[in-house]
Amino acid sequence: MKYAPAASRRAPLFILVTLLSFLAAGCGADAGPSGVTVIQELRGDIVVMVSSGEPERVLIETVEVLWQSDDFEGRGTRMVRLGDRLVIGDGRRIHVVSVQDGGSHTFGRQGDGPGEFQAIHSIGGFGTDTISAYDFPKRTLSLFSMEGELLTTNRVTFPPPFFQPQGSRWGGSPPLGFGSGVLWEWGSWAEGADVSQKSLVWYDPEADTAAVLESWDLEKLTMSPRGFMLNQDVFSFLVTHAVASDGWVATGYPADYCIRLFRVFEEDVRTGCRERSRIPVEAGFSTLPPDLHPALQVDWEWRNPADSLPHFDRLLFSESGDLWVRLYHEEFAHVHPLFFDFSPAIREWEVLDREAVLMRHVTLPGAFDLWVIGDGEGFGFLTLDTGEVVVGRVDLTGSAVPTLNQTGSTVNTGG
Repeated sequence: MKYAPAASRRAPLFILVTLLSFLAAGCGADAGPSGVTVIQELRGDIVVMVSSGEPERVLIETVEVLWQSDDFEGRGTRMVRLGDRLVIGDGRRIHVVSVQDGGSHTFGRQGDGPGEFQAIHSIGGFGTDTISAYDFPKRTLSLFSMEGELLTTNRVTFPPPFFQPQGSRWGGSPPLGFGSGVLWEWGSWAEGADVSQKSLVWYDPEADTAAVLESWDLEKLTMSPRGFMLNQDVFSFLVTHAVASDGWVATGYPADYCIRLFRVFEEDVRTGCRERSRIPVEAGFSTLPPDLHPALQVDWEWRNPADSLPHFDRLLFSESGDLWVRLYHEEFAHVHPLFFDFSPAIREWEVLDREAVLMRHVTLPGAFDLWVIGDGEGFGFLTLDTGEVVVGRVDLTGSAVPTLNQTGSTVNTGG
């Protein structure tokens, strides 16, 4: 299915503003990518790159089906790339898919024994030949060869008070091997506390030791009418993170478009900020879905209303080190976040380079959930018009051919 360019469907989201009144002495504007003005500031010992204007736009209209299988349940899916293969956590199984030809094999099953899973919470890796899989109910981190041979299993000791590695619920990054250990995101919430936290943890599975490197407030909590500790704000998460296998970390607050970039165990820190107007919510935003469960209706009406959308909801590092920022756009101004069945027609990303400078704006079909960004190509989960979830690939330099399945037939990728 072809998608109209985003620019033709809506007014520009971005405005060019003057920042001269905010500049410290000695700071000035630099030439950035086409259409982007970049101002460099020094705030204390942190370099801040402020980008404004319209970057180069790339519109991706087509998705290639790389892998489609009856064995793929699409439950709690997570994806990483190790070498020339994608590793996918799927409930209680792991799929390994070649990026070259879609060839695959699957291992794992339900159970409590070695190499068995109760629920795969996250998938990561050490280098290009070792898979790491965390089973949340069992609290175990297991390492496998790419062929599925179990190498070792460790019961994870959580550093107090952090009790749960981040996963799909909070959009966390996978446990990624870095040196002799694992970089991981963990969460905590103490009973009676009015805030939950998110933390970057260094974990050595062989020594079974962990150290909290940095922590951030994640959610402000209060008691809901149903007696649960929930965030009363419609857009609940205060902070979003991404972790790369080379030790780079991105952390940003969705309500403010400033993202901090740093490398663990190093002192160099820089911040990239984007001048962008927040999008006001529309009248339909607070309209209840007709089939909403009564318990969710109570939560819906109890939460604080939103005046505008956050800037973004996800951060993702590419293999080359660029940072991809998934944006909220006008489609989301009409639909409350509790409307779980909503699927936008498009998803928009902005790309910052390792210097935190805005480079590109990329528009993808809304049915494609991007997870892995390589050299000129991306991989993720594609929902077909039948509701089936498959693994898709996109050409990030632009694409002009219809979406094809493995038999060469055109498929509908509409949201």
